Amino acid sequence: MVILAYVKENKDFSRKRLILGLISVVFLTQFARTMAADLIPADPLPVAAPSDSSSPVASDPPPQLPAPVASDPASQVSPAPLATDAPLVPAVSSSTPSAKPSPTPTPPHALASQSLVVQIPNVISVDPRARSVLLPQIVVYGSTNILACISSAQILFAAGFPNTTANAPAGSPLVSGNMSTNLLVSGTAGQVMAILNLSDGMRVTSTGPAIANRSATFSFVAVSEPTINPALCGSGSVSNSRTLTFQAMGLDLSMAKGTVRLKV
Repeated sequence: MVILAYVKENKDFSRKRLILGLISVVFLTQFARTMAADLIPADPLPVAAPSDSSSPVASDPPPQLPAPVASDPASQVSPAPLATDAPLVPAVSSSTPSAKPSPTPTPPHALASQSLVVQIPNVISVDPRARSVLLPQIVVYGSTNILACISSAQILFAAGFPNTTANAPAGSPLVSGNMSTNLLVSGTAGQVMAILNLSDGMRVTSTGPAIANRSATFSFVAVSEPTINPALCGSGSVSNSRTLTFQAMGLDLSMAKGTVRLKV
């Protein structure tokens, strides 16, 4: 009886110890959870997944090739190419270099020095019945290029040289107004005299019944280059102008009788 009472007492003690131990374990577990909740944040930082051990890991990636991070594909900018990607031959610029503006050529003009030698008679005696005559030789020199301006209100001038066209070869004399009352001739001094003195001289023709008592004006201008610009006719010196008058000779139709002695 004593033994059974002891055993029963011991069983009750063991059961109490077991219950106390379980309570202690539950308390400690709850306490540990409370402490862990206080120490660990509610949203822990994500832990990067370990990379595959089979792929090599670059210890120092090149700084010039950063991985672009952009949600919009259109906003992503491709990285600049490396120096090794540059072409060996420099690219040729497609833009054509602008041409330098050419200087504006100076138009033909009258020279500052108008010292010329002009030899033209002031009066020519003509048949009072004549409508056309030949001019005597005209001499003019003193400049490399000369412009001759010949005009008359009632006389036509025939220089015997065709009017110059726009496509005349370089160095050719220039003629304008041939067979008119205003004749312009330009070129070198030799060319001008050759045209005005062509054949036996330049022919002049009256627009009326006779050429007697009519006149013509000759003006010569030293120019920078051959030109038949009529605006330059008044740019020469007054001493380079001549007025040629056609005077009728003293002839009439009356008959005079007289004695003429012939010598044997």
